[in-house]
Amino acid sequence: MTEPITAPWTSEQVQALNDYQERGDMHPYTCGALHPSGRSPVLDATHSGWVCPDPACGYTQDWAWAIATRPTP
Repeated sequence: MTEPITAPWTSEQVQALNDYQERGDMHPYTCGALHPSGRSPVLDATHSGWVCPDPACGYTQDWAWAIATRPTP
């Protein structure tokens, strides 16, 4: 495994992390919850770190593995 990176993240890192979330070849970062709203548990990368897209959840995470910021081949 690679080293973790912690927020705040650069714009390039945010873009790479969100691209990673959509690639589908690795398990995405998630909050782990099954939301009553039906919203996805797949986290969104922001400059401040990961956030759950369900406002009622409130889950955040400030780290990711550095490998997730590598460009898609």
